[in-house]
Amino acid sequence: MSQNTPTFLTSLILWGAMLFSNAIYVFIAVFMSQQEPAAAAQSAEDTRMFLMVFGLISVVEAPLALMARKFLIGKMVRESEEPITPLKALGIYQSASLIGWSLAESISIYGLVLFFLSRELWTIYPFVGVGALLIAITYPRRGQIDAIISPSTLPEDTPDGAAW
Repeated sequence: MSQNTPTFLTSLILWGAMLFSNAIYVFIAVFMSQQEPAAAAQSAEDTRMFLMVFGLISVVEAPLALMARKFLIGKMVRESEEPITPLKALGIYQSASLIGWSLAESISIYGLVLFFLSRELWTIYPFVGVGALLIAITYPRRGQIDAIISPSTLPEDTPDGAAW
């Protein structure tokens, strides 16, 4: 196996790194909130506006983060001109998962940006909570990769490559 060959352990490491980054965002916000207040903090009215905008984007993005993996795996499986080997299935799974996890993590980043704009610590928690929850519930499982290899094991009403 070459050094560039994906492994299931790589999926676990990527998932863990994406999940752990949420803790880093909270640590940064807590640390910064203990420093002297920033002179450039936004007004309460601006904070409310950004909170509404980022909140609306997050409400739209959260289901997309959950559905992205399922959709992308199904699309890549359907468009594959070659048989799906275990290695190819793992690559498809990792690519689709990384996009879903990135969408979930971006919700956490909205909270971090909102914290830096408002300097109010409470603004980061709901965003990081949702982002971390979305990543946590999409824990990588070998069975999901196996379902990509042999979609015949899936129920009839499930789209190709989508066992979750």
